Amino acid sequence: MRYHEFKSILKEARIPVKTLAAILDMNPTSITNYKDGGKGEVPRHLAVVVTLLSALSEHKIPVDQVLSRYLRGQDQSV
Repeated sequence: MRYHEFKSILKEARIPVKTLAAILDMNPTSITNYKDGGKGEVPRHLAVVVTLLSALSEHKIPVDQVLSRYLRGQDQSV
């Protein structure tokens, strides 16, 4: 998935890069670096994650509701 497609999906799902980074325990800069790095593509695992999060958003299912079991055991929130 090209970075611009990735960003478009995040925007449609109303998920900021900072939120995605927190969910995945990543630095937001590590995600935005894919814009200019290599072929301008994001790794497959990030493409799959944003596609699934987007599907949740399309069905009006809050991301934090779905991830609550995981997040409950972590020291972070969505």
